[in-house]
Amino acid sequence: MRASTAYLLVAMSFSLACSGGSAESPGAGQPLATDSTHGFCSAPEEVGSEICLAFETLSNTEFFLVGKEVPEGAFPRTTDAFNRLVDDPRAAEAFRALATVDSHAARLYALSGLYLTDQAAFSDLLRELEHEPGKVRTVLGFITFEEKVSKFVRDDDPKTVRLSNPSQTLREWVAANPEHAAAGYRLDIAGGGIPAEFRELKDK
Repeated sequence: MRASTAYLLVAMSFSLACSGGSAESPGAGQPLATDSTHGFCSAPEEVGSEICLAFETLSNTEFFLVGKEVPEGAFPRTTDAFNRLVDDPRAAEAFRALATVDSHAARLYALSGLYLTDQAAFSDLLRELEHEPGKVRTVLGFITFEEKVSKFVRDDDPKTVRLSNPSQTLREWVAANPEHAAAGYRLDIAGGGIPAEFRELKDK
């Protein structure tokens, strides 16, 4: 991926501050430098804060988990981390930083977050990932397997949910489309279903 300079600077400052030291994006093998103009978690008292820990969880996970996760302790609590970032005032900048991490799972979480917080950045990343040939690890019940990244990004099945805007919830979509909901539906990120699912799991 050729990320913009702004995206890279955000990632550098945010990732380094969250780790409290010299950070490396997974698989990149290159230390990230700081950029004080962004100020993410730059104060000593911020290192280890909730937003920094949430960012670390999503940037380091190997799994993209949709729906209810497996029992406590089996995998990182990525849904909780995702919602902590969404609820933070710096959410859009955090997800733009996450989009530069060299990890399919991290970038799928970034795409989901940008759908809710930054539609322009979402559209840019969507164009990259919807044709991504790689696979990402996921979980169904207690079974782990690999799924195509592009399948999570855009599912062309006619049963796939298409929300009218990022503020619409799955409950609202079901109420407005009872015939589709009754027949069963699928979720992807492009249509907003997966980001909406993450938000509905916030308090569960």
